[in-house]
Amino acid sequence: MRRLPVSAVPFLAASLLAVPLLAVTGCAGDSPVGAEPSTSTTYAPATPPASSPASSPTPSPSPTPPCVPTAGMDDAQRLAYLKDLKYDEMPSMAALSLTDSGIRFTPDRARRPCEAVPVQVSHFRVDTTRYQEEGKPTPAPLFTLRPLPGAPTQQRFRYSFSYEALSTVTVDVGPEEGGVPPSRPPATEKCAGTLSVVHIGKRITVEELPKELDFSVDTRYGTAWNSVDLSADRVLDAVFLPPPIPDLC
Repeated sequence: MRRLPVSAVPFLAASLLAVPLLAVTGCAGDSPVGAEPSTSTTYAPATPPASSPASSPTPSPSPTPPCVPTAGMDDAQRLAYLKDLKYDEMPSMAALSLTDSGIRFTPDRARRPCEAVPVQVSHFRVDTTRYQEEGKPTPAPLFTLRPLPGAPTQQRFRYSFSYEALSTVTVDVGPEEGGVPPSRPPATEKCAGTLSVVHIGKRITVEELPKELDFSVDTRYGTAWNSVDLSADRVLDAVFLPPPIPDLC
């Protein structure tokens, strides 16, 4: 019997061992027969817990401006309160005034009313006739000198007049500052002025109105009216609008 060379024995043994190994492993890259395909589990990075929004401090409520409650006041109390209430920017002046545009209300911010305050405004017609010093009415002049623009008028004559009640209205002033249009005095006529009074309580009578009036006006300040003082305690302010040209009356 022919013997194989000794060097071929290790090669044959290695070849025989390789056959079953190939049968088990199959082709390169395939999974082993009967083996489950490997699966890999991928873990997502941990998500940090959502941080709660920073709690903003609760805003403190705006301070409420001080005010004086007036709803429960009677006539006497409201009258005393308004008489004592001063102009916010000029403490020497009253907060409530009456002009040819009506009531103007400018209260001290620290003492303004908490609600609107009702007041009354009474209007009177002032029928006017000029006369000489001895008291006799004189006819209207054929010509009259008109004052230059911006110059104060001069009262060249004396005037007799009579009052006629026109109306009394109730208006609200406040709580904020500003004008009160419904309180505006009626328009004047050729020989009829108007007198308006703001007051609280019962109506103003003709007997309580002044016996003397100033018919001159100072147009340098754009005004054609004069403040009037009345002796009645319930009066807050009064204004007189003379006729446009009383010398012709």
